[in-house]
Amino acid sequence: MRKLGVTGADINTYWTAQLADGLNAHFANLTQGLSHIMRQKYISLCLNPETWVDMRRSDFSQAIYGPSLVRPLNLNTVIFDANNPTQWIRGMVYESNEQTRNPDNVGDNSEKYRLLTPLWWDAN
Repeated sequence: MRKLGVTGADINTYWTAQLADGLNAHFANLTQGLSHIMRQKYISLCLNPETWVDMRRSDFSQAIYGPSLVRPLNLNTVIFDANNPTQWIRGMVYESNEQTRNPDNVGDNSEKYRLLTPLWWDAN
């Protein structure tokens, strides 16, 4: 804030207002604290692909991102099961040049396989 020219008094006023508004309640437990942090990060990184990475790493948790986190209405039902609300994109398709230059290590690069294959940290 100081880099933007905000005075120390204004910073203190801001934080005092945040505390008066119940900011501490957001950090009553680990999930609530993480939820508050990740939502603010999502807001600040709007349209940045890193937000998807964060959501994927947290298993698209509604406890963290809130109950409004649902799959899009225009879901590609050729790839995704429309009746399974817990099925999210897990990975991405490799670029075609990677498939051409490194076919032994790329393997199945179909959308259905790549988008739904669990990553190494996925428990299910």
